Amino acid sequence: MRRADIVTAAILFVAGLLTVFVIIPLQTTAGERYGLPPAFFPTCSMAAATAFSLLLLLRSLVQSRGDAVLPASLTSRSWLHIGSVSALLFLCLGVIKYLGFIVGGILMVASFMIYMRERRLVTISLVSIITPTSIYFILWNFLRILLP
Repeated sequence: MRRADIVTAAILFVAGLLTVFVIIPLQTTAGERYGLPPAFFPTCSMAAATAFSLLLLLRSLVQSRGDAVLPASLTSRSWLHIGSVSALLFLCLGVIKYLGFIVGGILMVASFMIYMRERRLVTISLVSIITPTSIYFILWNFLRILLP
């Protein structure tokens, strides 16, 4: 478990530094002359995540080898579940990118409900149609946020 903590913390720390210093500045604009710049909150949240990953890395490096004899808590079935949910999520995000939020959102909600073994067609239809449609309506009409 100690080695898994070290590897995970190191990957998270490097990814956090890359996000704070490269990705966020490339993806945000300078903003207005007053108020907070658009990069403020993403930078703060990623800086906090990076700091926590550094703390995990330091704790894991300082920890003696005998203290962490516990086996990994994730089984192969857990990793399979994480992988399949991630693949389904990225497929649905691709659908949202090319077919729009409403169609992609309906397919995303329906596919996750089917994945979680919901079998009632009426429930799947109502939830998967009403949820993305109402989110799109609320964000556009009240907040003026246009979704893809």
